[in-house]
Amino acid sequence: MDPTVYINQPTQVIAVFKNNHCYPAKFYYKNQLITVQEVGLQHPTHSGQKMLYIFNVSDGQTDYQLEFNASSLNWKLVALINV
Repeated sequence: MDPTVYINQPTQVIAVFKNNHCYPAKFYYKNQLITVQEVGLQHPTHSGQKMLYIFNVSDGQTDYQLEFNASSLNWKLVALINV
């Protein structure tokens, strides 16, 4: 059984800028503020003319995938993975 739950909803993110990079530090899911404990894989990708940055993060219990749209400056919670 696939543990991935696709959310695909806009979210608000508190980001940290360090060493010329941006990292999500906290974000909202179901009106709860989630604190990022670990940032895993991260990569840029294109969707048409849009530049997207994908972040795989964890709060220590659940893994999440966040997407930052560099054109609109919006964040989206793409999925969560219960491990």
